Amino acid sequence: KEDDNESDILLQKKPLPNRFINHRHYIASWAPLCLAEARAQFLAECLSQANRLVPVLVQTNKNGLGSTLDSVVVTIMSRIRGYNSKGTNFFANDVCVLVLEEYALEVQQALQSKHNRFEQRWRDACLVGHTEHPRKSVDGLQLKVSKKWWTMINNGSEKWN
Repeated sequence: KEDDNESDILLQKKPLPNRFINHRHYIASWAPLCLAEARAQFLAECLSQANRLVPVLVQTNKNGLGSTLDSVVVTIMSRIRGYNSKGTNFFANDVCVLVLEEYALEVQQALQSKHNRFEQRWRDACLVGHTEHPRKSVDGLQLKVSKKWWTMINNGSEKWN
């Protein structure tokens, strides 16, 4: 999995050619850059619309239900005992951003400031997932996340925000 991350970084830093052999070469050259830019903009937009971070525990489903070759289903549980999530409803296909705990304070401060802007160093600390089933609270919420990004970002910690 580290090889995938290293090859992504190399592709992003490799200069684009002035001429392309064919349309496949053109697409192969631009695709990693376009995807990286789209992901960064998407994360920035999600974080700018968030009003607060909720400390949660994230665990992969032990039985592997719902996981596929390219995705993992994770279950979310609030770390705040008795957390009041009234008004927090999740619908199918809602998008959620998980932030590693060590970046949570920095991200929260940026969210509360007037000039909240996405920091590039958060790129490897944020994970985007989506719900497949509605839920009326954070506890027990299941998110489907990219298996590739889960293995690259997850540092073994269950503590996320």
